[in-house]
Amino acid sequence: MGWTNNTDKKEESQKKKSYALFKKYFPKFKGIPPIYRNQYLGKHNDDAIILTKKIYDVLLKNYEDKSEWGVVKDEDGILRFVDLEEDEPEPSFVDNKWIVVVDYHW
Repeated sequence: MGWTNNTDKKEESQKKKSYALFKKYFPKFKGIPPIYRNQYLGKHNDDAIILTKKIYDVLLKNYEDKSEWGVVKDEDGILRFVDLEEDEPEPSFVDNKWIVVVDYHW
């Protein structure tokens, strides 16, 4: 899809096409699609953020010693945690890893 800063007609055309494609796969999405956001503001509720101790304690602490290759699934096989570097959840994540909370409903 790509990024655009919308400075000329070609980029405006690309923006319209990429937005249509985004809406095709995410029809219920509200707001500015991630590809059009100002990457330096970090003001959207689905942006990645640096993992703080408070967030670690609430979201990841319970998964210490429960992951296999950086993946935790519950008894129903639903993913609860994935680390793309395959690291096990541990306190050293605080201030050293980014977190994205994904809440997806079928």
